[in-house]
Parts: sequence; C-alpha cells; structure tokens
Amino acid sequence: MITGETKPFFDEQQQAARRARNTYRIGLWNGILFTLIAIASTISTIQTGLYVFGGIALAIVVAAVSFVAANLAQKGKAPLGSALLVGTILASSFTLPIIAKGQGIALAFLIVVIVSSISYLTLTSRWTIYATLASILIGFLTIIADFFLPDFGIPNDPQFTYVISAIAGSIYLLALIRRFRDFSLRAKIIASFLAITLLLIFGLSVYTNTVTRDILTQQAESTLSTLAIETGQRIDQFILSQFDIIKMEAQQPLLAQFLQQSLFSRNEELESAAIKTLLTFVRKNPVFIQSYALLDMSGKVVLSTNPAQIGTSDAQTEYFRLAVLKQEPQLSSIANLPDEPVLYFISPIRAESGLIVGMLRAEYNAVILEYLVNTPSVQRESGQRTILIESSTLIKLADTQQFDTIYHPFPEISTLLPDLSTPTTLMAPGKQRGQGLFLVSLPLSTNPWVVIASQPENTIYAQADRQARTLVLFSIALTAFALLVALLTAQFISRPIASLVAVAQKIILGDLHARSDINTDDEVGKLGRVFNQMTAQLSQTLASLEQRIQERTAQLQATSQQSEQRARQLQSIADISKIITREQNLEKLLPLIAETVSERFGYYHVGIFLLDETRRTAVLQASNSPGGQKMLASGHKLSLGTSSIVGYAALTGKPRIALDVGEDAVFFNNPHLPETRSEMALPLVVRSVVIGVLDMQSKQANAFTQEDIEILSILADQVAIAIENARLFAQNQAALQETQAIVQSFVRQEWAALTSRQTTIGYLHTNLGGQSLTSPIQLEEIEQALRKGNIIKKESKTTPNANPVLVVPLKIGEQLVGAIRIQAPNPQHSWSTEEINLVRSIADRVGLALDNARLVASSQRRAAKERAIGEISAKISAATDMDAILKTAAQEIGRVLSEADVVIQLKQFEDE
Repeated sequence: MITGETKPFFDEQQQAARRARNTYRIGLWNGILFTLIAIASTISTIQTGLYVFGGIALAIVVAAVSFVAANLAQKGKAPLGSALLVGTILASSFTLPIIAKGQGIALAFLIVVIVSSISYLTLTSRWTIYATLASILIGFLTIIADFFLPDFGIPNDPQFTYVISAIAGSIYLLALIRRFRDFSLRAKIIASFLAITLLLIFGLSVYTNTVTRDILTQQAESTLSTLAIETGQRIDQFILSQFDIIKMEAQQPLLAQFLQQSLFSRNEELESAAIKTLLTFVRKNPVFIQSYALLDMSGKVVLSTNPAQIGTSDAQTEYFRLAVLKQEPQLSSIANLPDEPVLYFISPIRAESGLIVGMLRAEYNAVILEYLVNTPSVQRESGQRTILIESSTLIKLADTQQFDTIYHPFPEISTLLPDLSTPTTLMAPGKQRGQGLFLVSLPLSTNPWVVIASQPENTIYAQADRQARTLVLFSIALTAFALLVALLTAQFISRPIASLVAVAQKIILGDLHARSDINTDDEVGKLGRVFNQMTAQLSQTLASLEQRIQERTAQLQATSQQSEQRARQLQSIADISKIITREQNLEKLLPLIAETVSERFGYYHVGIFLLDETRRTAVLQASNSPGGQKMLASGHKLSLGTSSIVGYAALTGKPRIALDVGEDAVFFNNPHLPETRSEMALPLVVRSVVIGVLDMQSKQANAFTQEDIEILSILADQVAIAIENARLFAQNQAALQETQAIVQSFVRQEWAALTSRQTTIGYLHTNLGGQSLTSPIQLEEIEQALRKGNIIKKESKTTPNANPVLVVPLKIGEQLVGAIRIQAPNPQHSWSTEEINLVRSIADRVGLALDNARLVASSQRRAAKERAIGEISAKISAATDMDAILKTAAQEIGRVLSEADVVIQLKQFEDE
C-alpha cells in the first residue's frame, strides 16, 4: 500500500521536472530562433527595401518573452514561464493577418502546431487541452481575418511561410502517427473525427478552387487573346489601308510632272497645282495628318504643305532607303521623340515611262496609334490593359492606362517577355501574392510592333477569392460541428471504459471484491461481464499462487546453479584450449594438459593414455597426481577391452563413467590412487580414429553425470586435436631437419667442387683500386667469422692503432660459403646498427647472386657435356663399318679430353 501511495507522487515529481527542463530548453532555443529571424528580417529589409517592420517587432517580442520563460523555468517557475510563452504566441497571432496578408491557412496551421507542441511538452494534460483548443479557435479567427480584412499593403513573402508550414506539419503529423497508440481513447476518437473532416474539407476546397481558377484562367486567356488579336488587326488594317491610299495618291500625273521639272525651270502654275493636290490629301483627315511632301530621288523635300520642311532631307532614313530599294510603300518608325512623335508613310512616284522620279510622304501624328489601341470592338473587363511596343527599341507607342509613359522606353517588358517575335501567353509572377500579371503578346504582321494585352492576377481570380472566403466559412463551421460531434461521441464511448479502468485500479490496489456495474448489451457491457468473471477467477487463482511460486523459485534456483556450473565449465574449457594450443612439443604438452585440467576442474587425478603402434594397448603418457607419477615411472599400461573403463573407452570410442555407489557400483582397487570414488574416461578421437583416452578421477561420490560427459567431451576433442597437432608438428620438424641436412650437404659438395676449379677465390677493393684474390687472406676476424658463422665487429678501442673492422659471413641457406670484411677509413668510426643491417642485407644478396651464378655455371657445364655426347653419338652413328666406328670413337674422345691418348680394344673370344 505504501508503494501504491508514493509512486504517483514520485511520478508527478518526475513529470514536473521534465516539464521544467522542456520549458527552459524550448524558451532558450525559441528565443535564439526568433532573434535570428529578427536579424535576418532586418538584413533583408535593408537589402531589398521591403520594410517589414511589423514582422521584425513581433519577432523581437517573441524572442524576449522566450528568454524570460527560460529564466523563470530556471528559477523554479516553469508553469508561469510556459503559460507566458504560450499566451504570447496566441496573443501575437492576432497581428498575423495584418502583417502577413494571404498566409492565413499556413499561419493558422503553424499556430496549432507550435502551441499544441509547446503545451504538450511544458504543461499538464488539462492545460494542454485548453491551450490546444484555444490555438484551434485562434487559427480559425486568423483564417477568417486573413480572408475578410483589407490588404494594408505591408510587403511579405508567403513562400517562406508555406515551406515552414509544410515542414512543421510533416514533422507534427509523423509525431502524431508515432504516438497515436499512446493516446487515450477519447483523444483517438477526436483526432480521427477531425482528421477525416479536415481531409474531406481540404480536398473539396483544393478541388473547387483549382477548377474555378482554371476556368477563370481560360476565360482571361481567351479575352486577352481576343483583345490583342482585334487590336493588332485594327492596326495592321490601318497600315495596309494607308499603304493603298498613299500608293494611289502617288499615281497622280501632276506630281510626277512636277518632280520631272528642273529645279531652275519649274512652272509656277504646275507647282501651285501640286501644292493644292497635297493640301487636298491633308484635308481628308486633318485630325491626324499633319503634312504631305514631295521628295526627289536624293531624299530632299522639294515641296510640302509645311513650308518649314522644304529643303530638309530623308536620305539617311530607313524608310526612304527601303522605299527606293523595294519600290513599294513603307512606314517609318516613330520620329521626333519625345516632343512631337510622328509617323511617315512614303510611296514611290512613277513617271509615265514607269521610272521612279521621287517619293510622296504623308506625315501622321503618332497619337493615331493611341486612338487605334483605345478603340476596341469588345468591352474591356476590369483591369485589362493594351500596350503597343516597338520590338526593336522597346519604345511604348500606346497604352490604355499609363498615358504619361507613352513614347518612353519600356525595358522591363524584356524580363516578362524575353522573346517578342512570337505570340506568347504566360502568367508573370509578382513580388507578392496576388500581384501577378497575365500577359498575351502578339507581333504585328505589317511592322515590327507588338501588341500586349494584360490583366492583373487579382482581378482575374477575384471570383475565386470570393468563393474561397465562402468555403472558409463553411469549412470552419463544418469543422466546429465535427469537433462537437467528436467530443460527444468520445464522451459517450469512453465513459463506460473509464468506469472499467476505475474498477481495475481498485483491483490493482488489492480490492479483489470490486465489480463493474455496466449493464448494457454492447461490446463494452460484454467486456464488463467478462471483467467481473476474470476478477472472480483471479481471486481463486491467487489462493494457490504462492505455493506454485515457491516451487517455481526452487526449480529456477536449481536450474540457475546448474547453468552457472555449466558456464564455469565452458569457460574453463575455453581457457584450457588457449593454454594447450600454445605448446607444440608433445613431451611438454601432455603434462601441461594433465596439470591444467586438474587445476581448473579440481579433479584428484588426471591421466592421459595414448594407444601404441599395435593399437592393442593404452599407455599412460602423463599424469598430475603423485600416484599417477608412480604409475608413469613404472610404465603403466592397459589392454583394450571391457576390463577397465579406460580400455573400454579406447576400444569402443565411447565415454564411460564409474561410480562407487548405485546399482552399477564399482570398487576401485588401484593402490596408487586409494582415494578415488568416481572415474570418467573420455576417448580422444581425431578424424574418427581413437588415439588415446583422457582419464579423470575424483574423491567425491557421484562426481560425474551424463551432462558432464556432454560438456567435457568438448574438452576431450580439444585435447585430441592439440595432441595430433603436436605429433604432426614433430613429424614436420623432423622432415624439415632431414631436408635441410640433405640440401646443405648438396650445397657443400657443389661449392667444394666449384672452389676446386675456381682460381679466383675473392676480391680486394681499396681506395687505390681493386684486385682478384687467388689465395686466402689469413686474418683472425675472417677465420673467426668463417668458423662461427656470426658477424664480427672490432672497434678501435679493442684493437688500438687499428681502424674498426666489420666481418659479415656469406651464407646460402644455412651453408657458410665466405665472408665480407670491411675496414673503416678512420679509427674513430663506430659501426652503427643501420650500417650493420645494410651490410648484412648486401651479404644476403651477394650469397644469393653467387649461388645463382654457381647454378648457371653448373647448368652450362651440363649442357656442354650433353652437347658433346650428342655430337660424338651422331658421328659414331654415321659410320657403317667396325673400323670406322672404332676410329671415330677414339678420335672424338681424345678431342673432348684435350688430346688425350685413347685406346679402344675389343676382347678376344675363344670358340667353345
């Protein structure tokens, strides 16, 4: 009972300490995070010029409160610090729809995630529920405010918020999924209701909004394309019609006649008639036509309705050169910018012979383009705008909205539309959400001009935004209704289960008479009845439980002791295996095994028997006990058979135990081992062949069991392998020594034969030069090195008035064949280890090279001998009679043996 009372108090203390630590850590890290956000926002404001002072101030406030919460937690006021932190986050959430317009859903989700997470880690379960419900309510209010409050124009970037919301939401959902099974039944029901409702609402909202925006996008694209096409066609039509008109006007004969006259002999009446004709052309559209002029073939204005233009030249203009080159009407670019922008239509004038004699030029006020662009055949929707741009210079020629920017460069269009030569439709993103621009560009077919029709994103999707607001209200109402239903359902389902939990707690505290009073017929009622039956059965079971526990405890103790003994035996076997595997000498190995086994297992006597060559007798080879030593000295051995357990194990290859008690009691009568009361013999088997027996005897009765045989058989196998390895090692060593002796004898014979034939037996090298040695140098250190086979080192301190000497023997394998003597250049020299090792390495290489040279010389001699025998055999085989054969054989043998006298005599045989 005491444990049951103190444990909850101890758990509550632990939980309070955990919440205090979490409050301190969350406050500290949250303060650091919002401090960094404030710094980053300040830097971004300075660099971009987007003054988000509201967000910076909010980040500073949250950071300050976070540090205060961490300080309160450190001072033992963690609940106050946590409440302050959560309250600040909830209160600051009301400002988010103002400073972060267009981010209501993402911000609401972040509010719920952050507040519920902090509450779960720092507050009690009751206050966690309150804080979470408050965060959900404020989240709903944030979404409503974001949709219905006006945009105050505070710049913000929603992409960062969406990314953070997605990351935080993913982590939050993963945490919920991992901890879902730990939630209470009520929490699981509420979470499931909300999850299903929110998923359905979110899916429906996304689908509806996507479909609506797609429809509005298609409508906007269709309307803007129609507007651009209609405007472009109207401008193209105007240009083509003016081409036809000026071309027809240029066919007036009077104009050609005037231009054909000489400059100094022009008829005044003809000139007057020509000017009247030009004035007639002007009067047909006096609003936009400013003048008409005649140009000669040099581009000079010779006659104009505007006298100020007479004498000026258009020779360098692009439209004049094209008109002369193509002999067709041309249109100029906007001229006289930006004060008096005009357009020039020009057409060649031909004489009766068809020869071009000049040009007719019509000057139009460029305002006519503005008139054409602002006269649509269809009504423009809200926000729609039409712009005419010259593609080569990006000069704005007309604009339906910003009139003050006409005839000025419009370079930003190249960013929105990099390629103006092809029709393009795109949605250009804006700096803020909803500030994008839908663009449709259409190049004209008559001139390098581009018509651009545009409409702001917010006007296109205004209907979608209104629909989204309605969906948000509907979603909030539906979510609130689902939450209410979830609470009622959870309460209805969890109340009887809570009653069962209360009964179970009473039973845990020892009240086995507690019973459930649930009388319903559903699954919970059945569970209550089964619970009552289980309690009754539990009362009966507890009556006999103590006795069964005592019996089980005794069995476990016995089993534990046996397991500990087996573990000690296995550890001893492992230790013995490590010890015996280090020894490879059989004579040392066997006593080591006997001593180690006896020491580790505490046996009175341990003996090792090995089978002799006849495999009929097991001979004792090693023992640890004094009696065993006496038996070993007397050459104790046993015949294979059933007369002894050692003989039985050696014969059958099976282990055997002998005890002095029980039905199969054995009387031990070995005078050398009088204290034996138990004996076990284990066969030593290698590759299914018995090589001996491991005999172990104890002073205790019943010292060995069948389990001991299973364990100690592992030891016997290790001992058998060690003995066999020692035998094989001894055999290999003997074979190796024999082989080395044969090789050394052969090498010695070969070198003896070589030195007997070799006149040069060494080489002497000094600073004055070198010479071959034909006789040995009789020096004590050389004789000593050749006699002992060791390195001889003489220092100046051991031999005064003499330079230090180093003698290194030359060896081929183990055969000594010579020596290298080195005398230092000065008496103070001391032979270092590096020098000695260097000379030793050189001596090894010299010995190897000498032996290789000997082998090569031997091979050459053998080859020469075989070659001579082959030549003699060939010549003898070539002879056909006996005299020739004998003669050839004698001559060839004499030649080969350096002109030796050779006699070949056949034996005389007598007739029988």
